Amino acid sequence: MLKQGLSRKAGWLALVPALASLALLAGCSSLTAPAPSAQEGELANTLTVSGVGQASGPPELATVELGVVTSGPEVGPAVAQSNQTAETVMDALAQAGVAEDDIQTTGFNVWSEEHYPPGLSFEEGGAPPGEPAVIYRVENSVRATVRDVEVTGDVIQVALDAGANQVRGVSFSIEDTTALEEEAQTQAIENARARAADLAEKMGVTLGDPMVISEGPRTGGFPAVEAAYGLGGGGGPPISAGQMTVSVQVNVTFGVDQ
Repeated sequence: MLKQGLSRKAGWLALVPALASLALLAGCSSLTAPAPSAQEGELANTLTVSGVGQASGPPELATVELGVVTSGPEVGPAVAQSNQTAETVMDALAQAGVAEDDIQTTGFNVWSEEHYPPGLSFEEGGAPPGEPAVIYRVENSVRATVRDVEVTGDVIQVALDAGANQVRGVSFSIEDTTALEEEAQTQAIENARARAADLAEKMGVTLGDPMVISEGPRTGGFPAVEAAYGLGGGGGPPISAGQMTVSVQVNVTFGVDQ
């Protein structure tokens, strides 16, 4: 029995160096393993830039926001007067050449206001205030689209002469901006390529072909006039339509060679 036990112990002792050798080899293998590759979707040796292009053109449309505001001590007559004046304004716009489909009612509001008679305040020795007078105000809002921007001032004056007593603003636009957008897009691509070439030269690499192209949001600036014009007389107010600008941004990833 003693001899058999010694034999087993000798076997285990012989196995220990072998296990230690395997562990050492495994450790060396993990230390020399290659680095993981780039994640899927990442591009190596690339250069990404953004290019911007702009194109401008004269507006084709003018949108005029008009208002008719009336007031009175009774709501019925005030509403009737406002409605009649608003109808007269819309008829005058049509006679001035604005198409019926381009004349739109955009708002109708009625509200009341309380007004106390003027006089000394109670603290200043005046009598206690009596019952306030109630005034009803009625507002009709009309939007007119003028398709010949050169006569915008004349159209505004026609509306004022017909009874409109508010001009809330004038805005301009181009009905179809496709041509301007294509021009701006071409400029944006050229700008991106020029910027990429400049960066590649400064970094000492050779610019390759575009690999990924995406377009950012397009923006358009519409010149606007926000003002209340004088009521009648002296011809139409001077209106300057200016230019409308469309901006396009593109993002381009180019390959580069070291």
